[in-house]
Amino acid sequence: MQFLSLVRSLSIDTPDVEERPCPDQYVGNSQNLDLNGSTSLRRPATDRPDEPSLLVVLESPHVEEFKSDPAPAMGSTGRLISKHLKEVAGLGPDEDRPVLLINAIQHQCSLGRRPTCFRDRVFAAVWAGGGREDFVSRLSVLMRPGDVILCCCTKGGTAQPSQQLRQLVYNAIVESFPLARVLRRTHPASWHSRTNRRYEWTAA
Repeated sequence: MQFLSLVRSLSIDTPDVEERPCPDQYVGNSQNLDLNGSTSLRRPATDRPDEPSLLVVLESPHVEEFKSDPAPAMGSTGRLISKHLKEVAGLGPDEDRPVLLINAIQHQCSLGRRPTCFRDRVFAAVWAGGGREDFVSRLSVLMRPGDVILCCCTKGGTAQPSQQLRQLVYNAIVESFPLARVLRRTHPASWHSRTNRRYEWTAA
């Protein structure tokens, strides 16, 4: 999958496209996450413990994720995950699991602009141009028996449910891993609201 080639194929005038991928990471345990703080643990996702884990899937990195070394869920997204994940996940209240952060597409589909400008178009093109296969391949390497996948992708701007970003990613997960336990939750950017933290969106 050639990210820049796919972006250029859309005839988007973006002179400063971020070329680095944002790696999947193992970030600690669900009961005591500190994604942006001084005790932050960020290691390659393949360093995950060999025990049932929580795999949090987002759609693609945005601006905060590239301010230094690329890392998923930085800035306010990371703070909201750290604060509310154990309330959102749908697990037992005292259940403590290793957490992996995974972007369905590791490249910056927003191209550094407001998400409404380019993100959905770029995501769809990259997903169809090898992004889906890349995501499934990475997930197959990371998953272990007993894992729970938390699909927290945004739905994007389309009104057509089958074309929403979260639905594309969810379909790839359940079609490729039919025995996996998959929970559907809102994007962490909305977790300041208790209603959003508890909401489970409906699969198309």
